[in-house]
Amino acid sequence: MSTPEDRLRDILQGEAENLVPAGDGLWRIQQRLAERRSLRSRLVPAIAIGGVIAVAAAAAITVSMTDRGSLQPTHRPPVVTSPQPSACTGGLCQEPLPSPSLPAAGVTTSAAGLPVWPFTNDTEAADWEDNPGSQAWASDPVTVTQHLLDDYLKLPGQATRRVAVLSDPDAAIVQVSAGGRTVSQVRLVQVGRDAKGPWSVTGATAVDLTVQDPVDRAEVTSPLEVYGRVTGVDQSVHVRLMSGSLLAEGFAAAGQERPWSQQLVWTATHWSVGAIVGSTFSGKGDLSAVTITAVRRSGSGAPGQPASGTAFVAIEGGNVVSVDALSGSTLRQISYPPAGATDSSPDGGGSDEVVWVRTDSDNCTSQIILATLSPGAAGTAVLPKPVRRMLASLSAGGRSLGWVELPCTGGPAGTLEVRGPDGKLSTTAATAEPITQLDVRDDGWAVVQVGDKVVVLPSGVRNVSAGKTLAGDPGCLLAAPAWDGTTVVAWEKCGQTWQLSRWPVTGPRTHVPTPTGLADVTHTAIEDGQLLIWLADFRIARVTTAGLAYVPNAARWSEPDW
Repeated sequence: MSTPEDRLRDILQGEAENLVPAGDGLWRIQQRLAERRSLRSRLVPAIAIGGVIAVAAAAAITVSMTDRGSLQPTHRPPVVTSPQPSACTGGLCQEPLPSPSLPAAGVTTSAAGLPVWPFTNDTEAADWEDNPGSQAWASDPVTVTQHLLDDYLKLPGQATRRVAVLSDPDAAIVQVSAGGRTVSQVRLVQVGRDAKGPWSVTGATAVDLTVQDPVDRAEVTSPLEVYGRVTGVDQSVHVRLMSGSLLAEGFAAAGQERPWSQQLVWTATHWSVGAIVGSTFSGKGDLSAVTITAVRRSGSGAPGQPASGTAFVAIEGGNVVSVDALSGSTLRQISYPPAGATDSSPDGGGSDEVVWVRTDSDNCTSQIILATLSPGAAGTAVLPKPVRRMLASLSAGGRSLGWVELPCTGGPAGTLEVRGPDGKLSTTAATAEPITQLDVRDDGWAVVQVGDKVVVLPSGVRNVSAGKTLAGDPGCLLAAPAWDGTTVVAWEKCGQTWQLSRWPVTGPRTHVPTPTGLADVTHTAIEDGQLLIWLADFRIARVTTAGLAYVPNAARWSEPDW
């Protein structure tokens, strides 16, 4: 696996004649970047989070739990500020993570288990607490189970309801019955850092149907062989992989003496946490058994890393830091510039990487630094040219890096540089107008904001004026563009009203109105459906289906990015 040093050296091998090896083995350089307030954004495919509409009950359920108070979280890890670095060399530091850190996968639960529906991380739980909307039923585990069966799994049956008490102190066990017999026991935990967080399903077991492989919380890849057993004879097991929607399914023949297996194949990569759902039915069509096994898509992020939309990078006091988006606390300091230098333009990219620009005290010496967010080797510094650099942009997959160069003598004229990992992608586009926003994607295409225009630039273009200028509504100004896959996303300001607009490769432009009175949007970032904006009044907000959720203490940070 390539290191940040390998990756950045490959991306910028066209600059190899200017690289100077440092004593610590990292490529070092010295350059300058002027102060800026604007910044670029990176987007990954956005996933709309909609409310679930209640439908008729589908199966009998019995909830087994202790008294309500005992189900509240017994421990919610606090967020702490960053420690001092353990070692620094030339401003690049290896440092410990704070302890305690964010819980596994950015989700806090009242008991063990991997939540798979309807909430999978703390961000979704916090948004629900701000405004439950049509999902107010998530405050009760019995109702969550009913919606699981009716709305999500769409399993048939007749419904009655009664409540019994068993002895699980930290989770709810909801017993599902159909036709007078138990067909499943669904396990739920409370999700989120608040004791009043919503309930989410972590799994389900059945007497007459078992899934033996994969095991609970396993990492899975496509194609996946699912194995299990049944107690009945001549049954068909309906096997599904679900994560918000159906990703794959199949039907496996099974019998008491015949273990079953079913291969599931999928191509979707937008999901990280999913559920293997198995179900059987009687000869009369009645529901016989339901099982749910929580799984994680391999490569979607290791446990212990914050979930998408949980933490962002920003500038605090001239240093790059990571910030808890929910509590508004600094998690850790990432960069430690030497005396007289400042860091700016942090940008998240790849799966665990951040890039930024370091400015020296001479106001015309800067360097671009790529580092991992995990503890360990600090990163790589490159590009020793006597020009100012700004708007460092690392593509979502970490395959391309872009930036803007300006002469140290000042003036708006400059160039846009984009380099790819194999050295073949190269864009050097001249610009006569200031570029205030930049986003690059893995294939080397760029989208920029120039004045009140948004321009798309194919790789290899030599002048920004040769790009395609996007059209908004008549009289509207465009700002804060970014890539959402192959779709360009930007904000349109029409009078005093802002709207978020999308320009797909094919088809018409679409837009979504936003709350009135919104301050000017200066930056946008989206990661796995979580939308972050930075406003001209220095506030930072997450955009949710219920409106804006402002990050506490946001005045401390500038230039935020997922």
